[in-house]
Amino acid sequence: MSVKTAPWTSDIWAEYARLKSLGWTQQRNAKAKNVDRSWVARRLQFYTLSDKVKNFISKGLLTELHLQEICRLSVTDIFHPWQYKTTPGIKPLPGNT
Repeated sequence: MSVKTAPWTSDIWAEYARLKSLGWTQQRNAKAKNVDRSWVARRLQFYTLSDKVKNFISKGLLTELHLQEICRLSVTDIFHPWQYKTTPGIKPLPGNT
């Protein structure tokens, strides 16, 4: 499947997390949303980002593709103090426990 990124709204990542909390697997979620399973995993991780980072996205300063690249760069030490919030049932990105 090709990468499909949607315009960001506060509900997109929350919906992925809600379905996970209802017992949906990433594969089932991917099929329902018509996206690759890897995007489900990313969006579940993005859901754990702090409101400060989500603000950058809602203002159009960052996109999901930017976040994906940021995560690949492992710059978590720089962002850690403000990047992540604790969300029960959702694993933080590696290095952000």
